[in-house]
Amino acid sequence: MSWGEVVLAASTVVVPGAIGAGATLAVQRLANRAQSAHSRANRRMQKQAELREAIHEFLDAVQEAESFADPASVTGSDRADSAARRSVRNTLLHRMWFRKRALEVVAGDELEMAAETLTVTMRDVMFGNLPEGQDMWECLDGPRTAFLRSAHAALYDED
Repeated sequence: MSWGEVVLAASTVVVPGAIGAGATLAVQRLANRAQSAHSRANRRMQKQAELREAIHEFLDAVQEAESFADPASVTGSDRADSAARRSVRNTLLHRMWFRKRALEVVAGDELEMAAETLTVTMRDVMFGNLPEGQDMWECLDGPRTAFLRSAHAALYDED
């Protein structure tokens, strides 16, 4: 067998094998990239769902606090700052602060600051510390609107 025949024989075995191995590596790499992109998309959707749930739970707690503080919902016997009323207020405040802190775990800085402002304002409303000349709804309007805008941006503007 001549040197040329050896090279020809080797090339007919080695070259197709090398091409096949290279193609296999390329396909594996593409599959890994697709799987990685799919995993990132799943994590992003999971984080989005966690954020949405935390926002809704926080808003639910704020809504309960608003209902408690709303003068229209207070009956004559509830107007006095009784021990039972203070206990309900403190329970609602605790729940609202807890939901705000749970939101901090999944929220960005802007949403966290807006939640803090709304929570502090709602606390002031519940203790009757309103700016002169404002009712509770006027006092809450700015912080509530800022929170809702931040929540919307956190949920929908990152796409």
